[in-house]
Amino acid sequence: MSMPIVTAEVRSVRDVPLARQRASQVAHLLGFDMHDQTRIATAVSELARNAVQHAGKGIVEFHLETEVPQALQIVVKDSGPGIEDLKGMLNIKRGMTTTAPGSSLRGVRRLMDEFAIETSSETGTRITLTKFRPKALPRVGPKEIGRIAEVLMQRVAEDPLSMMQQQNQELLHTLDELRAQQEERAAHLREIEILNQRLRRAMT
Repeated sequence: MSMPIVTAEVRSVRDVPLARQRASQVAHLLGFDMHDQTRIATAVSELARNAVQHAGKGIVEFHLETEVPQALQIVVKDSGPGIEDLKGMLNIKRGMTTTAPGSSLRGVRRLMDEFAIETSSETGTRITLTKFRPKALPRVGPKEIGRIAEVLMQRVAEDPLSMMQQQNQELLHTLDELRAQQEERAAHLREIEILNQRLRRAMT
């Protein structure tokens, strides 16, 4: 069962930061940690920007999937010309850069747990994103969704300075996560090198 939470319209590039902000608020109210809040907000921001760039406008819908495990489901849709060669865009090839066609879609797919896309020149593009809530969090029911919707409706758009501060905080968390991953990778490489040295000594 899917329960709607809130919908955001994106009519120009000025609405993209607001869509990102709304995504971050929804993720926070559903109990996601800061890292997941950043992933979700980044994914919505990328797709909202794509909708404006390629279709002129778009709609972002937030839902809660109540089946176990519960999940935040986000639908970003537009009435544009559709995406040509979708399969080619989503196929990662060696040597691809971040400016290659489809890089934003591939990036969004990596940020979320599930990613589905429907596109055609007749109906436009509809992208569905799913991020599962941690199992340790208490279940969210209709009453909680109603309260979350009320909170979101009461909140007004933050001023540009507050929004920039929030995005800077998200970036710092992302950098911390990347730094931890790099340190873990370096530790694995050191362990492999030590094992190789022991193997060479054993063979001599």
